[in-house]
Parts: sequence; structure tokens; C-alpha cells
Amino acid sequence: MTEFRRVSNTSADGMQLLKISVQLMNEMRKDLGVSKVKEKSLLAFFINDIENIE
Repeated sequence: MTEFRRVSNTSADGMQLLKISVQLMNEMRKDLGVSKVKEKSLLAFFINDIENIE
């Protein structure tokens, strides 16, 4: 969570923030006892054209 706050306040790099968001969501899933999801699969819930981002 600390890394998320640091990057969101200091960086304009949206892709880095998305990757940290995926890590955060996967950690929450782990706490709930649910298996990890691949980065693009998890982001596809929120971003329609995830294949075109990189």
C-alpha cells in the first residue's frame, strides 16, 4: 500500500500505477483465500481494450 501511495503522489506514469494496482488487488484476493489472476485478466474487468495498452 505504501508503494501505491508513493507512486500515485509522485509519478505521472499511469502504467506503473496500473501494475501496482494489480499487485494490490492480487494481495487482497490472497487474503480472501482466492487464487491470483494474471495481470491483463484482472485489468480487463476495468479496462475494455487492455490488449492495446503497453
